[in-house]
Amino acid sequence: MPLLFRLRRRKDDTPDAAATAARVQELETAVEELTARVVTLEARGGFLPGAKDATAIHGGSKNSAPALYNRTADEVWTEYEEATNQRERAERLCAWLRIKTEGNTVRHDGTGDSDEFRALWQRYSGEAVSLFRELLKESPDDPALISDFVECFSYQSSGKGIAKAALTGDAAVFVRRGGPVDKLRRQHAEYGDGIAYIFSIAFYLAAPWPVRNPGKAQVLASEMLKISECRRNLYYAGLAAQADGDVKAARCLYERALNAPATTQSEMDITGALKREVRRALGSLP
Repeated sequence: MPLLFRLRRRKDDTPDAAATAARVQELETAVEELTARVVTLEARGGFLPGAKDATAIHGGSKNSAPALYNRTADEVWTEYEEATNQRERAERLCAWLRIKTEGNTVRHDGTGDSDEFRALWQRYSGEAVSLFRELLKESPDDPALISDFVECFSYQSSGKGIAKAALTGDAAVFVRRGGPVDKLRRQHAEYGDGIAYIFSIAFYLAAPWPVRNPGKAQVLASEMLKISECRRNLYYAGLAAQADGDVKAARCLYERALNAPATTQSEMDITGALKREVRRALGSLP
C-alpha cells in the first residue's frame, strides 16, 4: 500500500519532529494492517456492512478492482454449513455449485452438462432456487439476488437436460420480456460486469434448434463488451462469433481472452475452466 506520507529526519530535526516521525510510522503500519484485514474480509466473503456479495461491492469494471479470492469448493461448503442467515446460506450454496460444476460453462464443442454435474444440480439446486425466491419477495430489485437466482435456476433447469429445458417453460426465465434476465439487463446492465448478457448468450448458444440463435448471441455479446472486456466476456463473445461462422472474429476474441483478467468473484470461481476452454476453443479453429 502506498505510504500516506513520509517525514524524513534531518540533522537539524528537533526532538518533537523525531517523535512525530515515529508516530507517523506507527499510523502507517496500522493503516496497512487494517487494509489487509478489509481485503481479506471482502475476498473471503466476510464483507463490509451492507455488502451482499463480492460482485455487489464492485458492480463493474468502472469501479475499483475487487479483491478476488481463489476459494475452493470445500471452503465454500463449510461457509454454507456455518451460515447464520438465509442470504448467506443461499449465496454460499450458489457459489459452491458454481465451483463444483464450473458455472455450467458453455464450450465450443457443446455444453458443460456432464452426468456428474447434472447429478449435483439435481440434488442441490432446488434448495438454492427456493431460498432465492423467498429472498426476492422482500428485495425484488436487488441485482445480486436476481443474478444468483438466475444462475441457480439455470443449474436446476440444466439438471433436466439442456435440450428439454430450452423447449419448455424454463426458457421464459431467460428470454421473456420482463423476466429476471431481461430485468437484470435493463435495470442493472453493468452488474457483475454484464452477467445478465452471459445468461442470455449462454442460452442462445446451448439451446437446440429452433431456439438456438448464434446471431442473437453475437448482438448481445457486442453490447456486453462495451461494459467489460474481462476473460469471461471475451470468451463468450468468441463462442458466439465461432458459432455464427465468423472465425476471424472468434480467433481475435479468444486471443484477447487469454490475457484478460477476471473482474468479479463469480468469474474468479471458474477462472480455471475459462482458461482451459479458451485454449481448447482456439485450438479448434482452422
